[in-house]
Amino acid sequence: MDQACLKQFGQYAPKFCRASDNEHPVEVLLIGDSIAHNNYEGLAASYSLEGKPFAMIGWPGQKPFILGSADKPENESSELMHQLILGIQKDPNIKTVILAMRTSNIADPTLLLMQLQQTIFELRAHGKELIFIYSPPEINFDPIECVGMPPFRPVLRESCSLAVKDIPPQFFQLRSQLNEMLNANQVRSFDPYPMICQNNHCPVKFDDGNLLYRERGYLTTSGSIKVFKDFQDQIVQDKNPKM
Repeated sequence: MDQACLKQFGQYAPKFCRASDNEHPVEVLLIGDSIAHNNYEGLAASYSLEGKPFAMIGWPGQKPFILGSADKPENESSELMHQLILGIQKDPNIKTVILAMRTSNIADPTLLLMQLQQTIFELRAHGKELIFIYSPPEINFDPIECVGMPPFRPVLRESCSLAVKDIPPQFFQLRSQLNEMLNANQVRSFDPYPMICQNNHCPVKFDDGNLLYRERGYLTTSGSIKVFKDFQDQIVQDKNPKM
């Protein structure tokens, strides 16, 4: 938790709050569940090059959705997220909102797409630029298996890689549905998948021995910076999504 971030967003009692700039109001805000941590380091580095104050705020397990008029909060964090989004709408300093959420094990994709689209409509109606970040594939082993510490811990996985064929089909199905909805609403997006997986494999360790993942669904700091190194170029290319 950063004090500079809490100074601006502490009234929402977030579980995590980080800011890249200690002096200026946030211009670009990343909101979401714990998967947002995957994106912070890489996005902070990217926006620092543009001189744009950037921050991340959210709650574990809470997707970045506004509540509809007939919706009741599922828990305290869903109400807090709702209040945060209402606050974002009224904040003239926040120009860009980045939405991130974990998309594995989704029980009702139709409901998720509807809630995301509703949130997009509300933020766009208040003049906010929107960017959606897809989740990376979750690996099916613990990254620590790739790192040895002789003689206490042997390397259990010499081939530190996830085969694309082992990624659950639901991962690709939901990505396709999200892509269709985002394009229909002309929302720019960034997908870590092609930065991680190539030639039917998703390497989990860099050539220098550092790990890309720290847990099954979460990137390391160096992994985040690597994945988002071309973020600005790709977002500019995606300025006008196909309908």
